[in-house]
Amino acid sequence: SAPLPPLVPQPCRRALRPLVVRGGVPACTPIRSKSLTSTMAAAASTTAPASKHTSTSLWMVRHGERVDETSESMAWMEQTPRSRLFDPPLTRAGEGQAATAAETLRAHPSKPNFGATIYASPLQRCLRTASVLAEQLGKSVRVVPGLGQCAAVAKRRGVRALDLLPESEMMEICPQMIALEKEAPDTFEEACDWVASERTAGGCGTAADEQSASGRMDVLVVTHREGVRDIAGIHQRLPYCTIARFDESGGNMGNFCSWALVELAGPDGADCLSNRSKLREKQELPTEELKFWC
Repeated sequence: SAPLPPLVPQPCRRALRPLVVRGGVPACTPIRSKSLTSTMAAAASTTAPASKHTSTSLWMVRHGERVDETSESMAWMEQTPRSRLFDPPLTRAGEGQAATAAETLRAHPSKPNFGATIYASPLQRCLRTASVLAEQLGKSVRVVPGLGQCAAVAKRRGVRALDLLPESEMMEICPQMIALEKEAPDTFEEACDWVASERTAGGCGTAADEQSASGRMDVLVVTHREGVRDIAGIHQRLPYCTIARFDESGGNMGNFCSWALVELAGPDGADCLSNRSKLREKQELPTEELKFWC
């Protein structure tokens, strides 16, 4: 009898529908798709022609500790305008967590090559986290508004409807910042795909053939816990500066790439996935396909 075909990672993705938020700014919100199962089945059954496209790994780092979740919360809130309460800064402890995450990424066995640029959400806790990573890893930073769309307040109101810092103040928090990508997509999923395409196309000023030791193209994003959860299809507590790695699974879901979670760890590299069996069931992966480092 013919051998069984290899298993293909199937990520958990959710369809999006347009939403008009305050100020008439269009955004998107996740909804359940009645045709999701049939869409995945159709995608899996379609035989795509051979492609020379280099596989991409999307690395996400959650921001470090934010001041409004510490004992200094009340003092910060009293001196912050109401319109800016959604955007707490990073603490000194958060900077230390980011530095630890940078060392973990530098020592990773696959030796990821992120090119010259880190991509970040425009919220200041992500900007400062990205700045610490950039300083440690020798990178520049490009700010992509859509990478903040996953945050709870942005999901409710739309990231561009928020009272974001002006570009000059963003650069004060993150001196390595070289661009605010105003033309990038606003939805989180599309923003992730956009930064991946920029990286593989050499859009960040690096040669398109730069690869990690494993032959992948790597892209590094600093974002929020909701982003990691949404792309992974999981719901669990994530420590500050969680590191998640997603690999392209070889298919697509509608207008989006397919990303499969293969690593989830704290800033020190310790495994932090709380339910591996549930993730395997979601992604239809055998145990050996889920890789973690310590």
